[in-house]
Amino acid sequence: MKDTQKKTEFYDFTPEVQKIIDVHAIQSGIVTVKTNHTTTAVFLNEKEVGLLYDLEVWLEKIVPRDAYYRHDDFVHRGSDESERVNAVSHLRAMILGSEVTVAIVKGKLSLGTWQSIMFAELDGGRQQRGIEVIVM
Repeated sequence: MKDTQKKTEFYDFTPEVQKIIDVHAIQSGIVTVKTNHTTTAVFLNEKEVGLLYDLEVWLEKIVPRDAYYRHDDFVHRGSDESERVNAVSHLRAMILGSEVTVAIVKGKLSLGTWQSIMFAELDGGRQQRGIEVIVM
């Protein structure tokens, strides 16, 4: 579990997943990493700072924060105004995805040289955000 601070932030979860594989001495199989939050995402890519900046800019172009979203219109939504206005976060999460599956070969995650298992917070800051790791 991780507390997040920013509205959008990215975190490399690869070391935590590898630690689970190491602790359980798993030599071969697959691991699925998923989020149970509808305003977060899990994806594979490079954790390079410039790329993550570009990703945030691209998401803003695709799903701009200042656009109208019916999910945020409490008259149509039929909900209480104390709820978060977060349609942007839900839509961005759908674009990035909620899970990845990676092979385990000789006790290690089978990732490309620059690949990492990335967690995206898209509705921060929040407490107790996390991922579920399922190893088979």
